[in-house]
Amino acid sequence: MPDGSDFPLDSDVAPMDSPAKEVLPGIYSDMDQTTLKATVPEGGGTIDFALKSRP
Repeated sequence: MPDGSDFPLDSDVAPMDSPAKEVLPGIYSDMDQTTLKATVPEGGGTIDFALKSRP
């Protein structure tokens, strides 16, 4: 949110319709820009990506 707090999970407003601000660079959050790729195993699991950002 603009004040730095997390978007409330119990909100009746969708994040796109709220004053929430995207904090991840497009290279990580936009499917048209990202270079991140992973193959999810059939049984599921965790996939960690090392993200870099500028201060």
